[in-house]
Amino acid sequence: MAAASLTTSQYNLLPGRLRISIKSLLQSPAFAHYIATRLVKEKYIYSVTANPLTGRALIHFNPTYICLTEIQSLIFAIEQRYSIQKSTIHESVKIDCNHPPELIKSPGTYAFATGLILVGLVTKRFFAGKSPLSSSPQIFSFAALATLIAGYPLLRNRFETAAKKHNMNYELLLFLPTLLLLTIRESITGLSVLWLVQLTYWLGTAAQENSHKSISNLLMGKQLQALKSPSEEKENLNLIDTEVKNNISTHKNEEKKSSSSLLAEKIIWYSLAISGISFLLTRNFMRSLAILLAGCPAAISLSKDAAMHSAISQAAEKGVLIKQIEVLERIGDVDTVLFEHESYTGIDQLHSLGIKDIRVITGDCTANWHSMLPDDIVKMINDLQALGKKIVMIGDGINDSPAFAASDVAIAMGRKGTAQAIETADIVIANDDPRKVAEIIYLSRYMNKVIRQNVSFATVFNIAGVALAATSLITPITAGLLLNISTLAIIMNSKCSLSGKKPI
Repeated sequence: MAAASLTTSQYNLLPGRLRISIKSLLQSPAFAHYIATRLVKEKYIYSVTANPLTGRALIHFNPTYICLTEIQSLIFAIEQRYSIQKSTIHESVKIDCNHPPELIKSPGTYAFATGLILVGLVTKRFFAGKSPLSSSPQIFSFAALATLIAGYPLLRNRFETAAKKHNMNYELLLFLPTLLLLTIRESITGLSVLWLVQLTYWLGTAAQENSHKSISNLLMGKQLQALKSPSEEKENLNLIDTEVKNNISTHKNEEKKSSSSLLAEKIIWYSLAISGISFLLTRNFMRSLAILLAGCPAAISLSKDAAMHSAISQAAEKGVLIKQIEVLERIGDVDTVLFEHESYTGIDQLHSLGIKDIRVITGDCTANWHSMLPDDIVKMINDLQALGKKIVMIGDGINDSPAFAASDVAIAMGRKGTAQAIETADIVIANDDPRKVAEIIYLSRYMNKVIRQNVSFATVFNIAGVALAATSLITPITAGLLLNISTLAIIMNSKCSLSGKKPI
């Protein structure tokens, strides 16, 4: 950061007084605290006021011993140090989801590109009609290429997964109708299926990314609180890095297929069988193709993810940050709650949900009636789980980490919680409101209800579509349109049912 790089509008210098614009400071309260803490400890700098709203800092200094260029160099060094520390914290919090990596990196890019192609095709079809060139090899090759590019994130590494597990996986089920529609040169209908899937992924990964960033900022805040002096900075940073790297949650989330995934697999195989039998009996390819399209369980496959993505967005709006998407489904089944400290408001809310087994404990060795050693809490959790109990543990201290790892769901408090507790937990309550525990359990249960609604609707739609196609009452194009309608209905039901859901 050289002095020549600043214009007169970026700083105002008087003897012993400097007001300067700092790019990293704008809209960053954490950096405002950080740079003020660091600069004021420098020799010959008397006071520092950093304003994240304006992105400017006011610095009082001794002009005899320090000049503008030296202050700029100090600011640059602090910015670099902060950036490195922030990256270290952000890298420690990983997005845990099962979507293809390409969609996680750039979900909006694929959705936008596919949507743009669709808008162009629909506009052209609306004003000019279906072109005679649509049957040409060149146009068909272009449509095939666009379809493969749009569907690439769904297919990467999934053929290998299907071969290893000997089953039809989620992404292949969703890509199948697009390939079938491509065979009858219906690129618009096929691409619209992919676009709806990509849009769902985009909304879901955006919600998870927001939670990821919020948790990262909480951890950065904990680090800033830990920094007491420049000499202790390295020690505190190493301590937090050690906590981050060595205290990852050890919950064993076994990969189990959901009921919707199992149902989707059954329906696709039934559809294949019915389509094959129909072709053998009638030699009517178009009827068989219509049966396959009508029976493709794209909507069933999306039933769970669409609802979970909407619920994660709702949780984030309530200040509840969820690291793992599967946790939101699991927390609805808990029947036992362990609080690290008392909160009668939270307990009353839980009672209203029918949860009666609520215990107030602590892993800190304080002299009170409910104090327990961390190992004792873990043993109690294991004993309860042996009885078939589903445990959620709420805490905020370092000593809660073993209990967090042993419980079915771990919840940390964002403000009072240590960096280690936040890192180990599955869920973080940003504002430390214990009533949020009951709210997230309620949201999970309602989400599971929406998932069942989605699966039921999509199943009825598939069965009815196969029946209509088998009797030649609908064509493959109509079957493809019905597939889009059912997929869109699932997405809209998930969004509308869970958006603005009032707490208990």
